[in-house]
Amino acid sequence: MNAATGNVSAAEQLRALDDATLLPDLDGEGLECEVLIADFDTLDPESEAGAGQAAALGEDAGVDVLVTGIGGGKSHVAGFKVVRWAIDHPRRRDGTATEWLVLGEDVRNVYHAQLLAKVVPILEALEKRWGVKLIKKKVGKPEPHIELTTGVKIWGFSGNDPDSLRNFEFDGMWMDEAAVQAEEAFAVGLSRQRSADKLRAIVTSSPKPGWLWRIVKAVTQPEATDEPVGYAKLLEASRVTVHRWSSRENPYNKSEVLDGIDGALEAVGAEFAQQETGGLFVGVETDREIFPGYHEQLGSLDVDLTAAQCSPLTMGVDLGQNVDYTWLTVMGRTGVVLHMERFNGSTPGWTRKRFYVQVKERVVELAREWGITDIRLDTAMHGKSFGQELDDYRPARAIGLKVNGERTNAPLRRDQMIEALSQACAHRRFRVPETWVGPDGRTHRVKHVAQLRKEIEEIEAPTVNGKRRWKHPPGGHDDGIVSCALALIGVDEAPTPMPNPATTLAAFAAAQPTNIPRYG
Repeated sequence: MNAATGNVSAAEQLRALDDATLLPDLDGEGLECEVLIADFDTLDPESEAGAGQAAALGEDAGVDVLVTGIGGGKSHVAGFKVVRWAIDHPRRRDGTATEWLVLGEDVRNVYHAQLLAKVVPILEALEKRWGVKLIKKKVGKPEPHIELTTGVKIWGFSGNDPDSLRNFEFDGMWMDEAAVQAEEAFAVGLSRQRSADKLRAIVTSSPKPGWLWRIVKAVTQPEATDEPVGYAKLLEASRVTVHRWSSRENPYNKSEVLDGIDGALEAVGAEFAQQETGGLFVGVETDREIFPGYHEQLGSLDVDLTAAQCSPLTMGVDLGQNVDYTWLTVMGRTGVVLHMERFNGSTPGWTRKRFYVQVKERVVELAREWGITDIRLDTAMHGKSFGQELDDYRPARAIGLKVNGERTNAPLRRDQMIEALSQACAHRRFRVPETWVGPDGRTHRVKHVAQLRKEIEEIEAPTVNGKRRWKHPPGGHDDGIVSCALALIGVDEAPTPMPNPATTLAAFAAAQPTNIPRYG
């Protein structure tokens, strides 16, 4: 302890956490061995435990989520914890050897970057210290794993192939760089522990927006979260702890090196440096350049709108039937989204055989309900023929519907549309309230706001030749973003309403002062 400050050092915290769990008969000769948490520094030559690492190492069961900047030492903590689990809990209740799961971005990555680079060095250090053989074999293909002399196995799987986990039972898991893996893999990985004595998981990642932020928010901001009920149930049933620290809080990192890294990252964008070394989620904890301020513009409750704001003007129609979704967006004159619908061929009430006929009927019905005559349509793939059919559709002509097509399959045009929507978000010209109240006092609920928020959090915008190229991640969607971008074009291209001369003169006269003194 530091006598001057009274603070307990990280090393002292580690020693205090040890419960001296013993593993008898490790080598078949009755040798007793223990893995002490205080061994963390000496077993991993690239780590010197900081306070955040010490806290993350302290619990055996439960879910620990480590979100840090690059070089934060999170994967060293996770590798150490997996080894400690494997040695401290070698047998299940039925006497069979335990099995542990390590999830990575792909199979090759998990074998080389997690199993060989993080887990094996700690096992080899223990072998040298104890003078016993721990590793029986290391297997790279077809299913990467490490088998210990106790029969315990540590498996490596891709987090982007969750279905590959379903034939296994595990006793705990480590999910590394979770933000670039499928959310389903996190859920399936936990479900594969259904026969374990306790739930054990450690999740490590850089702070990229998406499903991981929703877990972090549910834990750290429970009063503000509007995330799925499932996460709330997880928090009720198990300990879930979020550990956060920046790259500079890992004592192993040199500040002068990080200064140089920050300089290079800031050349790309200030928010990029905040994410990579600061350990902050871009867009929700920093002012990011992609849809800046979206977390304020999306999801507000009971927003009171003026007659002008809730006056419907246009409808954005992005088409999709199988993998993608059809998304309809009704937008008012000031860029406020008033209504959204999302469906595809698998949605109840929609049939694949008559899908586009039903869409045509629904677009006309919705336009009639809202008094809209301007349709902004995605003409990619089936969209061009759909637009022609809509133009010729008698009920559409009867209400004066005008279809304007945008070729979203032309990359440049699509990028321009989404860029314009992002800029509108920055300037507060694009808003999506979850509920809004019109001048008549009626409350309207806007559906699919959470899905739109998810799309915005996950969309990527790498710079190519000085311009941003917008794309959704594999398995993700951008239907809502494109639909809103289409509607915004209708808002931007709408003619400015001409003022009524009589009304304008009357308002001008009413504003003039009446107590002007007279002279002469």
